[in-house]
Amino acid sequence: MTPLEEARWWANVLVELLEDELRRTVLSRAEQQGVYWLGGRDNALDDRDLVTTREAAELLGVTPERIRNWAARGRLVRVGYAGREAVYESADIRRVADELTRTLDT
Repeated sequence: MTPLEEARWWANVLVELLEDELRRTVLSRAEQQGVYWLGGRDNALDDRDLVTTREAAELLGVTPERIRNWAARGRLVRVGYAGREAVYESADIRRVADELTRTLDT
C-alpha cells in the first residue's frame, strides 16, 4: 500500500467514525425533543402508525400544501421524516378529520 492509499484508507475510517458519532448525537438530541428520523439504520418510529404528507392530504381531501400549512401553524404535528417527506401520526390525522366533519355539520 502506497502512502497515498494508506492516507485515503485512514481518512475513510475517520469519516465513518465521525458519521456514526454525528448520527448518535443527532438522534439523541432529536429523541430529547420528541422528533425522530425515519431513515437509514436508525428507524425510531417503526412501530408507530404514521402517514406521509401526501397520504394525509388524500385522507383529508385537501392538498399537500394545506397539510404543510396546518403543520406550520400547529394544527398538525410532524413526528419525523421519511426521506424528505414529513410524517404525522394517523391519530392526529383522524383528529383533524373529526374537526373538519364537525365544522361541516354545523
